[in-house]
Amino acid sequence: MSTHLRFFWFRSIPPLVLIACLAPNAANAQLEEIVVTAQKREQSIQDVPISLDVVSETTLSRNAIHSMRDLIQVSPSLNYDSSNAPRSQSFGIRGVSTEGASNTVQTSVGFQIDEVGIGRPVEFTAELFDIERIEILRGPQGTLFGKNATAGVVNIVTRGPTEEFEGYFEGEVTEDEEFLVRGAIGGPLTDALRGRIAVAWRDQDALVENIHGGPFANGINGRESINIRAKLEVDFSENVQLLLAADWSDWEVAVGNMVKIPTPGQELQNFPLLPGEQFQINQDAQNLSIGDSSGVSGTLSWQLSDAWTLKSITAYREAFNTANFDIDAGRCGPQDSGDPCIGLQGRAAFFTGDNRQPIDIERISEELRLEFTGEASELILGAYYENHEEHAHNHSPSFLYDLFAPGDSVLDAIFDDVTGPSDVKNETFSVFGDLTYNLSDTWDVFFGLRYTDESIDLDHRIKRIITGLPVAGPLTEDITYIRADGTIVTIPNVVDTAVSVDSRDDVAFPLKRAFSVSESFDDLSGRLGVRWHPRDNLSLYASFSRGYKGPSGDISRRSSATTAIVDPENATSTEVGLKGQFLDDRLNLGGELFD
Repeated sequence: MSTHLRFFWFRSIPPLVLIACLAPNAANAQLEEIVVTAQKREQSIQDVPISLDVVSETTLSRNAIHSMRDLIQVSPSLNYDSSNAPRSQSFGIRGVSTEGASNTVQTSVGFQIDEVGIGRPVEFTAELFDIERIEILRGPQGTLFGKNATAGVVNIVTRGPTEEFEGYFEGEVTEDEEFLVRGAIGGPLTDALRGRIAVAWRDQDALVENIHGGPFANGINGRESINIRAKLEVDFSENVQLLLAADWSDWEVAVGNMVKIPTPGQELQNFPLLPGEQFQINQDAQNLSIGDSSGVSGTLSWQLSDAWTLKSITAYREAFNTANFDIDAGRCGPQDSGDPCIGLQGRAAFFTGDNRQPIDIERISEELRLEFTGEASELILGAYYENHEEHAHNHSPSFLYDLFAPGDSVLDAIFDDVTGPSDVKNETFSVFGDLTYNLSDTWDVFFGLRYTDESIDLDHRIKRIITGLPVAGPLTEDITYIRADGTIVTIPNVVDTAVSVDSRDDVAFPLKRAFSVSESFDDLSGRLGVRWHPRDNLSLYASFSRGYKGPSGDISRRSSATTAIVDPENATSTEVGLKGQFLDDRLNLGGELFD
């Protein structure tokens, strides 16, 4: 059960008029026209020869859609593959998705927020708030949205500055200790200047209790985040406008695996879920994914004439994420040396609240479009540039082992696989064009083509550490372990003599593999189709489209110089669709067949 509070204030609409607008006569109500930008221009959804869902702000609020993963509740074609860390999550459309997303720069589903591309799953974690609409385009969309849209595109349009002053505030409280506060305010600042700022804060307690009680133990399935977005729109003249936008998000998600114990007595194996319990775990290590993302963009629109418009979209984005979770999935840790769990499992994870999988992402992009709208045709010509860079470490797994005298319940060895620092740079340039031509009052043809040229450079280091510990008596001293990224971990009371292990030492711990590889690729995306619209609000279309997914960079422990760069992929789709409104425009009906 939840309590939801929301109020609006308006300067230009009297309250009584607003109430009347919200309660039309149902017997005579007609469906409102839905305007989308699925073809990079504003059009009625009935005129777009693309299979797509449109999720409105009302639908998001009614269904309590607060995050990207929640969208699967309102779009049957969208699926989400979860994982312990947002960096490894992935989305799919029509069952097509990218596996191994934590080791790749490219995805199968393209994401755009206000016409700025977002390239990595870790950047999809921001709250959905102050949204005008979300368009989910199905099938390859490479012509207008570029590479990495072979399954489709999720196009998010947030609310912008308005001509009239307005704002809202809403709060939500649930019985399972979730608190949500969102609001926005905006309007004219001067005759030529308008602004808007929106904020969302969410705090959800862990749904699964951790009974361990250790300093780094926490429950799972909790979340805390704060998100801020601001926009400023400037009219330089009647024909030239500039929209500046900035956003920042910071979040912490409690993640972890839960395994049900099938029979009594297996609790000694320390599976996460206790016998007979559904909402308790017993894990000694931290289960958290922590991150932040931010970005700035500028969109310049210049109306050259009644028919021609020039648009430039310049953007910079960055993101950080690190994931820590209990590898042994139980209470076995250094403090349990001698405990039966060590005898049974023979190992214990020893990362304790430190960054185990940090990754930094930076992206610069520029899109330049020339748009034409005439009586018989619509044309878009454009060019796009993007520079995407990632810097990552990965410590997986990091274990203390009962290795040299198995069964004595004494941890006497360190085993650690370390990858990184790993650097991936992906540079992309493309040119594209898309034309819709009216053959007659009822027939249109459309054609698009995009050429993409890109390069990928990857530097990768892989190291394996196996070293014995001087265990001879009572376990009273500490291990100081320095990871490859400089993180210092102290493990208390493991050996009888204090030990320091520095994994950055390439002499004591030689690299298993270290290599640098580069490769270049080019490819074509496109679409071709025809549309028949015998009357308003009714159309049938047939199309063929081809999309291109760029090369991937593998930064896993299995990677080698010959396998580190994964070749690009292509996808094609043939589609026949119907869109129409019936019963005096009170019924929307649509469908498609695709291959």
